[in-house]
Amino acid sequence: MKRIIICLCLIAASTAQGQWGTIEAPLQYEQVSGAGNFSKVYIAGGYDYNGNYHYIVREYDRITETWDDDPSLFLSTGRIKVATAIAGDRLFCAGGWVWPTEEHVGSVEVFDLTTGSLLQEDQLSQARVEIATAVVGNKVIFAGGHQATWNGADYTCIASDVIDIFDLTSNTWSTATLSQARAGMASAVLDGKAYFAGGYRGSGVGVSDRVDIYDAVADSWSTATLSQARALYGGGVTVGGRVMFAGGIIADNTCSETVDIYDPAADAWSTHLLIAPRFGVQAASVGNYAIFAGGGCGVVNWYYTTGSDAVDVYDAANDTWSIANMSHSRINFLAAASGNQVFLVGGYDFTNDVVPMTVDVFTDASTIGIEEASQPMFSAWPNPFTDRVTIGSLEAAKGCALEVFDVHGKLVVAKRLVNTLVVDLGHLPGGAYEIRLTTLDGARNLGRANMVKMP
Repeated sequence: MKRIIICLCLIAASTAQGQWGTIEAPLQYEQVSGAGNFSKVYIAGGYDYNGNYHYIVREYDRITETWDDDPSLFLSTGRIKVATAIAGDRLFCAGGWVWPTEEHVGSVEVFDLTTGSLLQEDQLSQARVEIATAVVGNKVIFAGGHQATWNGADYTCIASDVIDIFDLTSNTWSTATLSQARAGMASAVLDGKAYFAGGYRGSGVGVSDRVDIYDAVADSWSTATLSQARALYGGGVTVGGRVMFAGGIIADNTCSETVDIYDPAADAWSTHLLIAPRFGVQAASVGNYAIFAGGGCGVVNWYYTTGSDAVDVYDAANDTWSIANMSHSRINFLAAASGNQVFLVGGYDFTNDVVPMTVDVFTDASTIGIEEASQPMFSAWPNPFTDRVTIGSLEAAKGCALEVFDVHGKLVVAKRLVNTLVVDLGHLPGGAYEIRLTTLDGARNLGRANMVKMP
């Protein structure tokens, strides 16, 4: 497999919030989607400045700093605004839209990231676009969305209340219903609960202040309320034990700078203000940092008239905010976390009338200099597992440190393995996890493995 080597150039002036740098993407990506795991970012769909729709799922390996130049993952049709999620070693790409034909896509491609192949192709219960996603417990959730049709002067949008749910352990689909039909929600997951906030209720209906909450342990739904009704089109993230929803659009040409913050431990909501009002803010977290990037303002029904290069950075460890700037203003772009980095990919730059190929990269400065392995140097079985996992590694036999992270990057297990190759993980709830091994002194990473825990 050929790879193009791209050097990660870090800006010399680092800050307490980390370091910023740039890489170059192989293609232009507007209205793009994607997701990241520990070592890679996967970019799905979107289109270029000439209106060509992408069907290749492109892979960037942040450890080797290379783009995959011989792709093996392909969408069934090129499209924009694909709902994406990674659960263990599976990448889900669902729904989307083909703008010129007004075709709403219902297909769900499930890719095996270990083999680099299509595992299965399913169908949503309803074809739609602007779907919010979450992976919680052993479920992958695709919530809401809408269908849009051209009425001769504008698009008429009909919001959906459908929730499609994939069970990772049984490989089966089921459906549920949102408390309000809406699209353009923000989503976030914390401590076994998935939050779906705000949204656009459809043409002539307005925006929502509703938060639908799914509890994976109780398998139940409940609701909460944002401080301000708005459609966010992104902006949801979890950091420091809190759930945060940033920005949004309230009405035509009226945007919000509000960040709603929920602390489950205190069962309390609070607010903060972004540096400027905007919607379509893309958010991701790494370590103690949350990144709220870009977006713009304009009318509710599909259109932006301004774009922003601003990035609001929240440091949960110190409970402080700071401001950075991207290399371009961006709307309709991707923010994806991978390991200790956040990648800001594609979008449209209003100022320069271009779809930028420059990717802005935020790196958690506290982890710079730690050696990382690009490929697992150990095996773990069985997979899926129910209780005990056996680690096959020469280093593990000598002694190593084991860490287990859930799908949101939260550390859930930390153990020292000395003179044993078996670890009991039976207490974990069902779902997808990532196991990482390091030497006992923490100086060298030995690799990672994606695992699924049976309930």
